[in-house]
Amino acid sequence: FEDLKETISNLKEENLSENTLIIFTSDNGGVAVGAESDDQPSGTAGVAREMGHLQCGHMRGGKWSIYEGGIRVPFIVNWPGHVEAGQVSDKLISLQDLFATMADFLNVEYGRDSGEDSFSFWPQVIEGTQAPAARDHVIVQSPLGVRAILRDGWKYIRPWQVPNPILESKKAFLSREVANPQNYEQLYHLGSDFDESSSRLAAFPVIAAQLKDDLKLAEESGRTAR
Repeated sequence: FEDLKETISNLKEENLSENTLIIFTSDNGGVAVGAESDDQPSGTAGVAREMGHLQCGHMRGGKWSIYEGGIRVPFIVNWPGHVEAGQVSDKLISLQDLFATMADFLNVEYGRDSGEDSFSFWPQVIEGTQAPAARDHVIVQSPLGVRAILRDGWKYIRPWQVPNPILESKKAFLSREVANPQNYEQLYHLGSDFDESSSRLAAFPVIAAQLKDDLKLAEESGRTAR
């Protein structure tokens, strides 16, 4: 944060603040103990936790995880004179949306072979308008190959599927994937269970099936952006 403070201070001194858009975010959640693991973090992550700093708050999981602690991150925008201070948006966005958003900002056109899953959130998030959210769902994947789709407050997690046959050169690596404790079918309603503590798969099979189909359709079509 000291580096960020210094950057903002320098911009003010040079009278460049109103001409500079700063976005503060992260590509994944912090290194933390997830609900699926009893392991304790080591190094700087361990020191931070001992001092009472929870990198992912009380969300389940952390970096490398498909749970909210691994994929839900801060997204803070600073642009004096353009973005109202203290403004909060509950619109669903993803980091891949920066591609379309910056193209929208710079008035740059691009073809359908680019930004396949990128939606511009410029009007809703940057300008703060009441326009509908640019996207109604988001698809995420953990480094371990587990995929999930979020829509209307629901989150469906599809387990990683073992390829057949498995190449001999990949057996050692893939054995870790198979043993991944997150690697099973799950369904959560984040509105009522933000901690992802109780899968509702058995209670809502129709919703799970629909989200599973939506995920498969997105994969087959090769793009989700309009």
